[in-house]
Amino acid sequence: KTLLAPRLRERSMHRHPSARQLWEKRSIVEYSILRRCAYACINLLLGIRATLWVEAEMSDHEHALQREPMTQGGRCNATALRRAMRNVSLLYDTYMAPCGLKATQRSILSCIKREGSPTMGELAEQLVLCRSALTHNLRPLERDGMVSVKPARDNKRVKIVRLTPRGLKKLQESTVYWQMAQDRFESAFGRGSAANLRTVLDAVGRIEF
Repeated sequence: KTLLAPRLRERSMHRHPSARQLWEKRSIVEYSILRRCAYACINLLLGIRATLWVEAEMSDHEHALQREPMTQGGRCNATALRRAMRNVSLLYDTYMAPCGLKATQRSILSCIKREGSPTMGELAEQLVLCRSALTHNLRPLERDGMVSVKPARDNKRVKIVRLTPRGLKKLQESTVYWQMAQDRFESAFGRGSAANLRTVLDAVGRIEF
């Protein structure tokens, strides 16, 4: 019966053209269902892979850094912020390593997408970076084809930064890893405390010293 099924289907499709259309529609639906299932499985495997990666990369030295008491320079705001930044950057970079982006690179891509087509000056102002530091951070992204930096049409001295289709795809790919890092941080620090922290840091970033 199994061997005769393809022949019976061919005869039915030959005698009745509408049967061919029915089989074609059925094949398209089955393919769509299989593709969605495959995407779901891939996302699940990526999440498992990221978790295993993090557990493997979090060495004893990194855990000791998290537990290290703040003794010297305990009253120095710059030292406290720098130490916290290193600790949080380590967490996000470790989670995002499978997608090939660092947390700083994802922030740049996200900012470019949000601003549209900013100039170098506008992007530097949004990221609170000097022009040389921004150029240094943009260079690998431009090399890998994720961003384009070209002169403006009306003023060749002004550089316009744009997100390429490849950069947009990489940004979307990194979202699942970024969300895992975000959830890990808020689970350890507290969701409410994390929201308050962002408010305070945003206020600090807007101060004109």
